[in-house]
Amino acid sequence: TFRDLKNPQWGMGMRDSQTRKRHRLAILLLIAALATYALWLIGLTALGQGYRLAYGSAKKSASTLSILSLARHWLTDRNALQFRYCLYNQAENELMDRVKTYEI
Repeated sequence: TFRDLKNPQWGMGMRDSQTRKRHRLAILLLIAALATYALWLIGLTALGQGYRLAYGSAKKSASTLSILSLARHWLTDRNALQFRYCLYNQAENELMDRVKTYEI
């Protein structure tokens, strides 16, 4: 992924696999796709629950992190709120709507 080339710590670590075999790469790409789907759901749920990370001294109307980055931060934040199931369902519906309208 592009993020791998920019910073492997925040990407999926595809370069670290050191594989050149097609079938192994295909499996790694499938795992990365499933992880990305899970991060989308987690990020949208966290956003719906009001989880935000502020950078800089002034509040901005636009979000500063992508939904995937927000999800990764939520996963490592020990003070993050627990998800409510209804918000997870809303996030799943929102993701499907975004896929239908190509707003990803």
